[in-house]
Amino acid sequence: MAVIQYNLQFKPRAKKKYSVSWTVLAIDKNDRIQFHSNVPGVGIEYLTAPPFKLPGPKGTLPIQIPVKNGKALTGPFKVTKTLNGTTKVHFKCGTLEMPAPQKNRNEAIPAKPKFKAWRVGGDHPPGDTDN
Repeated sequence: MAVIQYNLQFKPRAKKKYSVSWTVLAIDKNDRIQFHSNVPGVGIEYLTAPPFKLPGPKGTLPIQIPVKNGKALTGPFKVTKTLNGTTKVHFKCGTLEMPAPQKNRNEAIPAKPKFKAWRVGGDHPPGDTDN
């Protein structure tokens, strides 16, 4: 089971008196990871092997985050290995561009989406998150 540390702060003289932040210290095997986006055409690409079995054909990257009812939701994916500060994995976030299918002997071959990385990404475990 994941280890999450919450930090509750009270600063009586600050403009924002109360704050809560959290840090995911570890993600264990069989925990679940889920991705969400508010727009279509978004995906992720791992720099190393992802910590879960990929959907679709073996080794398919990047992972497209589909949109359903105005919200994109992919997963939850079941984690296959323990992740912590020393076994962290990193992924890039970006846009998926679908090229036109290629023709091969009168049949269309689906093209692999082209991944255009943004300048942001994430880690598992992700570290500090403020709310």
